[in-house]
Amino acid sequence: MVQAKNLVGLNVITADATKLGRVDGTEVDTESWKTTHIRIDLSDDSIRELGLKKPFMGGIRICLPVTHVGTVGDVVNLKLNIAEVRNTPECKAK
Repeated sequence: MVQAKNLVGLNVITADATKLGRVDGTEVDTESWKTTHIRIDLSDDSIRELGLKKPFMGGIRICLPVTHVGTVGDVVNLKLNIAEVRNTPECKAK
């Protein structure tokens, strides 16, 4: 088991070996107390590859369900390739 605080800052790699970005945090369901999503700050290269427009200030953060995480070690490896990540929504501002 991995503690959420140990995920923050880890690189996120897609199944086709693309560096998607870095983990910024997690989302927790307060009824079940289970982690449901990881928040990922997308790299500039990933933003371009996904066909997104980078804002003038800041970046883009997506919330990916933890069911798409394959393994966690020195990096977070996803089960999805970069094309499959394309429909992942941006995180809502809290």
